[in-house]
Amino acid sequence: MASNVFPLFEPIRQELEEVEKALGRLIEESAEPLNRILNHALLDGKRLRPSLVILSGGLFGSCGSAGPILDLAVAVEVLHTATLIHDDIVDDARLRRGKPALQRRFPTGVSVLAGDLLLVRAISLVSNLDCPPVSRLFLQTIFSICEGEIEEALMPRKTALKEQSYFRVAELKTASLCSAACEMAATLSGGAQSHVKALQHFGRNLGIAFQIVDDVLDFTSDKKTLGKETGTDLRRGLVTLPAVYYLQGAGRDNPVSRYLSGAKSRRGLLEALRTIRSSGAIEASMAEARKHVDAGRLMLKELPESGPRETLLSLADRVVDRRF
Repeated sequence: MASNVFPLFEPIRQELEEVEKALGRLIEESAEPLNRILNHALLDGKRLRPSLVILSGGLFGSCGSAGPILDLAVAVEVLHTATLIHDDIVDDARLRRGKPALQRRFPTGVSVLAGDLLLVRAISLVSNLDCPPVSRLFLQTIFSICEGEIEEALMPRKTALKEQSYFRVAELKTASLCSAACEMAATLSGGAQSHVKALQHFGRNLGIAFQIVDDVLDFTSDKKTLGKETGTDLRRGLVTLPAVYYLQGAGRDNPVSRYLSGAKSRRGLLEALRTIRSSGAIEASMAEARKHVDAGRLMLKELPESGPRETLLSLADRVVDRRF
């Protein structure tokens, strides 16, 4: 777990340690070479999504080091890992969490199957909870993530991407799981419908803000801090929010458009990145992320004061302040 995040989760240290143990058991129970593959894929995550499950359940008294909430937290992290494996294959990513992406260490076909295996394991964990509303939402979330991945992969690589297209993919690929993590935990814990809805909207806004910041860091961070290469989105021809905002105010002939439309050289990429960094597009993107965080915080105000609520509020702030 990232050291600059863990202090925030100190109140749920015991629960997160149990999540780690459960992931470790999943790895240990697998024979070689699957053991090696899962060890590479499952370790070193930030554990944001299982933390959302634990904290959301804690709002209604569902806490401790065992039980349905812990099982749901593990399932959510396993699902998240499966989606990262598939995402890296689609993107042909080189790095993930500071080490080679799975398909860079193992054959691509094997990596696809490893992602599939984790997907099935996650569904199995949720099915064992014997809570049909949670199972239905979990399956719907998988559908949404796949839909977002497909839409992004088939999105025309051109400069005329609209904000609404960006936000739709961000909601499907990222926000859907954050929203579902909060909603499923509240449902499983017997939360009132109004509180379940509040957490659903909190998770959605948090997820969108997280994705915006992730896209900003692709322009502003470095490989050592981020754990993956920077400038990856533009290199792929993907126009994320900073590029969208820049292009809205740029003339027809600009370094970003030239890079996206022409031969993609290293020099052209660096010039495009510098242009966006100095344009005000980064600040505009961060302001949008903060707007979503503020909307999420407002939803949490509908819930009774408690330790988990305060941690979720602090987490919302940390999302826009992060550097990783």
